Amino acid sequence: MLTSEYLVYLRGQVSAEEWEELRLGGEHLDINEHNLDAMLQLGSYKLATDDPEINDDLAARLERSLWDYLDKYMTDRPSAEKWIVLACLFLAFVAKRPMHPIDRAGVEILHNEDGTLKYICPLKKPGESLICDCCVCEAKGK
Repeated sequence: MLTSEYLVYLRGQVSAEEWEELRLGGEHLDINEHNLDAMLQLGSYKLATDDPEINDDLAARLERSLWDYLDKYMTDRPSAEKWIVLACLFLAFVAKRPMHPIDRAGVEILHNEDGTLKYICPLKKPGESLICDCCVCEAKGK
């Protein structure tokens, strides 16, 4: 699937009323600032000149893993799950940024000579979970 097609899929998971509420700050939605920011970016994101392929199978597996994780560990806030999942999928596959708030995980941001960013996460343990493996962060000490 092309990134542009994946954007259409992700955006289609949000109703017109929900988009309006997000634009107004999400006060009546169970969404934190990090995910609100990601959702607003998802709504207005414009692809650069290229439209790379996204691994459909990996995206579907990550989506299922996120739902399963949240169903197990965040049972007290089911209304927040949708925003977490959509924000994570957008950040992982489209924006190519860490799925979690950078400041809370202690992620280090390095500026490469070519102008790109490199994210180093002290918590990442490759091979331990699909969720972590799909994050753009590299493990510290790698």
